[in-house]
Amino acid sequence: MSENPVYILCIETANAVTSVAISKDGHCIALKEVLESNKNFSLVSFQLHTGRTHQIRVHAKHIGHPLACDPLYGDGKPVMLSAIKKKFKLSKHDETERPMISRLALHSYKLSFEDMHGTLMNLEAAMPKEFRALMQQL
Repeated sequence: MSENPVYILCIETANAVTSVAISKDGHCIALKEVLESNKNFSLVSFQLHTGRTHQIRVHAKHIGHPLACDPLYGDGKPVMLSAIKKKFKLSKHDETERPMISRLALHSYKLSFEDMHGTLMNLEAAMPKEFRALMQQL
């Protein structure tokens, strides 16, 4: 992070907090909006404007929203329901608790680009079921 400082401009409204990450040379790197938040997790939307390695992961950590299960920029621990729900109990059929999310909690839901013929391509993918299940528990 010290090699490429990022400055954060936060805009707070009644419904959301939006920030703009700006590199030292003044280029906009990403727009971020916190869509949902509680004491443990936040659902955050990023709109990228460059393709830097680990861009979202570094930016998320810098603004206080490190990605869940991120071994490099976060704690790397899986998300367990027992850590969220105080009254959590295993079912009679389970010997150990299974993680709700055990992979890097990062999902690209929309990608837009021009193909080699100049046609605009818009691709979308639904939020993964483990993300939806976690959000319902919060």
